[in-house]
Amino acid sequence: MKKIYLLLIGIVVLSLQNYSQTVTDFEGNVYKTVKIGNQVWMAQNLNTTHYANGDTIGTTYRPIIDISSDTTPKYQWAYRGSDSIAAIYGRLYTWYTATDNRNICPVGLHLPSDEEWKELETFIGMPKGIVDSLHERGTDQGNQLKDTGNAYWFVNNTGATNSVGFTALPGGYWVNNNGFNGIGTFALFWSSTDSNSSEAYFRYLYCFYDGVGRYIRSKDWGFSIRCMMAVNDGVEEINQLNKILLYPNPAKENFTISYNVNTKGSIYLTLQNALGMQVIEKVFNNNSQGREIIDVSGLQAGIYFYQLRSDETSLKSGKIIIIK
Repeated sequence: MKKIYLLLIGIVVLSLQNYSQTVTDFEGNVYKTVKIGNQVWMAQNLNTTHYANGDTIGTTYRPIIDISSDTTPKYQWAYRGSDSIAAIYGRLYTWYTATDNRNICPVGLHLPSDEEWKELETFIGMPKGIVDSLHERGTDQGNQLKDTGNAYWFVNNTGATNSVGFTALPGGYWVNNNGFNGIGTFALFWSSTDSNSSEAYFRYLYCFYDGVGRYIRSKDWGFSIRCMMAVNDGVEEINQLNKILLYPNPAKENFTISYNVNTKGSIYLTLQNALGMQVIEKVFNNNSQGREIIDVSGLQAGIYFYQLRSDETSLKSGKIIIIK
């Protein structure tokens, strides 16, 4: 069988100029990233149905439903239930999902805080008085973040330049007991910072506005997510994770995982099926590097999700396809 070699590295060496790399979530979705000031942002909206540890994020199969009785609702939605829309605009998540300690972001990234959003806004020229205010939108800063043209922003958007490469897409939102709204016109992004027990800060981009709005909204609404990291966080991640190779993918009888990591203790590999059931667990004792062959002959054909971790941290997760 022809072997397909994939280099699976969550974060790679950062170039402080013209940074351009990708990150991968638990499901194997790959996202472009962009360096803006001293931050690295995903340049696409998050589109995962799993936390970084492999746990499935729930959803509501009826779009119009009352979840107000759930004190900490943890859901995700593809807009109008369409995976093809989610492939472009990403999914919508409640704040409780976005801030769950199982981490919704790819390894090495996190949900930005309100202060980290402010750092981005300051870098693109928003005055401090507006950065620190609620509802004020600035003048041209939103245009610097929005994707250009009307392929994904359906109306207006004439001033958008995407000059910093953020490529904001209007994924709309989900409202408790009202369903989906605003695809193509609203880009709404959670922060990790709450305002009170029921509301949290988010960022607001609109097709008819040039600026970036800072607002608060109920934590049970569904908004888009952009994950990020500080440059120094990326350097630390590079020191933690040098190289992990998985091949072939798709695999028929076995696959090989090679690793070379700067970490102590044992290395653990787990493999789960699409239902979240663990089907393989391997422990590579006290190894910082190695090459292990994993036998999958007893597994059915399908999509599986793997996670490689050490005693100290999660190293890498992704998707492998088993064929027969």
